Amino acid sequence: IAHDFNNLLMAVLGNLALLKKRMPEDPRLLRLVDGALQGAERGAALTQRLLAFARRQELRPEPVDLTQLVRGMMGLMERSVGPGVDIVTELPDGLPAALADANQLELALLNLVVNARDAMPGGGRIVILAENMTVDAHYAAMNIESRVGAYVKIEVEDNGSGIPTDIQERVFDPFFTTKPVGEGTGLGLATTLAIVKSHGGFVRMYSEVDKGTRFRIYLPADPQAVGAQSSPPQTTVPRGNGELIMVVDDEAAIRQVTRQTLEAYGYQVIVASNGAEAVALYAQNIQGIALVLTDMMMPVMDGQATIQVLRRMNPKVRIIAASGLNTSGMAAKATQAGVKHFIPKPYTAEILLKTLHQMLHES
Repeated sequence: IAHDFNNLLMAVLGNLALLKKRMPEDPRLLRLVDGALQGAERGAALTQRLLAFARRQELRPEPVDLTQLVRGMMGLMERSVGPGVDIVTELPDGLPAALADANQLELALLNLVVNARDAMPGGGRIVILAENMTVDAHYAAMNIESRVGAYVKIEVEDNGSGIPTDIQERVFDPFFTTKPVGEGTGLGLATTLAIVKSHGGFVRMYSEVDKGTRFRIYLPADPQAVGAQSSPPQTTVPRGNGELIMVVDDEAAIRQVTRQTLEAYGYQVIVASNGAEAVALYAQNIQGIALVLTDMMMPVMDGQATIQVLRRMNPKVRIIAASGLNTSGMAAKATQAGVKHFIPKPYTAEILLKTLHQMLHES
């Protein structure tokens, strides 16, 4: 159907162009024809976005240098956002290539940039950065969309109005939009998500009202490009010395992988599946537990309530909070409960171990 519709639009556009060329120089008639042309062009663009969203466009993956791709889009992006918005880039050379369809990836990025522009009607700043990332087993256990291996991450961040908590889970829904009728299709973010998923990647969003929004696109790196690169220097991950850590999370898979990781690096571990169980375990082991790692979203007793109870039991208790839902809001709740360290899910074993070591050795 989309193919036939595109053919119809091509006929409309072609005939309108001929009509415009042959018609008399009448400003009123020209305005009418130009309006019809713009409408047909918007229809063609919408069809392409629908096809991308439905993943029906044929992928033509090839190694893509994301730094060069973004730099090559700067003119288009600057014209799209207008004079009131500055675009700043942090694009290192030497990133491994992503195996991607460059045209579709450009559309995905442009959608994020336009979305950022719309969040800043009074002007502002968009920051685009790229970096490589390795997904380990710990991270993959928390994010079923990822797999262990090398990725390239592109981030688009604005300092606009932010997205209210109650609609954050809906922003990727097809046709969802906060714009007035006629001013938006609600397909931009849905299209971006569909494109990234069709490449085997995933998208993460972090937003806080009145502070801004950050979208991160993760794309699998081209295996040949990764293999051709020299191995990066090995990062020294600090080990434990037999300290007892209590892990609190309602997801059994996360409890298991976290326990295995911590035990492999010299820690002892006890686990709890919710806040109420954690409070009971802490009461039994209050002298032995060196640190508590707790999720913020749990049944029975959530993370914030758990932290408050544990701090009443022991004001000096060391706690690291973690969450993958509404990260900025959860971080604020953890801070309000007296927690100094918050790590967004999913996180790598390296991030967990370094944060844990830092907190255990704080004075």
